[in-house]
Amino acid sequence: MLPIQPEDPGDGGGGGTGGPTTTPTTPAGLPGTAIFELNFNKHEASSVLEILAYASVRSPDDLIFTAYLGIDGQVYQQSSVNIILDNTSSKGAMPICMPQFIGGVGAGNHTVTFSIRNLEPDGPLTVLAGSTIKITEMKQGAV
Repeated sequence: MLPIQPEDPGDGGGGGTGGPTTTPTTPAGLPGTAIFELNFNKHEASSVLEILAYASVRSPDDLIFTAYLGIDGQVYQQSSVNIILDNTSSKGAMPICMPQFIGGVGAGNHTVTFSIRNLEPDGPLTVLAGSTIKITEMKQGAV
């Protein structure tokens, strides 16, 4: 399990100036906390990458987060979740699945990242064991 702490909303906290705070980033430069960050060797420039990221998450209260899927620090897909539940200890839980087909990535070594940014101020978002990522290089067939 990977707990992702909530971000400081920048409200000033007892007399401070408030305003936005710095968004945490993964080592590859995507927003949030890396769930998966791995190197992938793409063989052909003309091929397309099929990436499927899956995570099961839970929260002591609401589910407010954004998930990102990227290559070499560039975001190719983001999915936002904003589920406000009925009370302050709702214990929200859900799976998130992000499929993506990505073309235009050159041949060579690349860093593929799946990250989540917790925006729920009332507690950590926990990514449960069993999260997976699948990367498939789809090459063009002969004509």
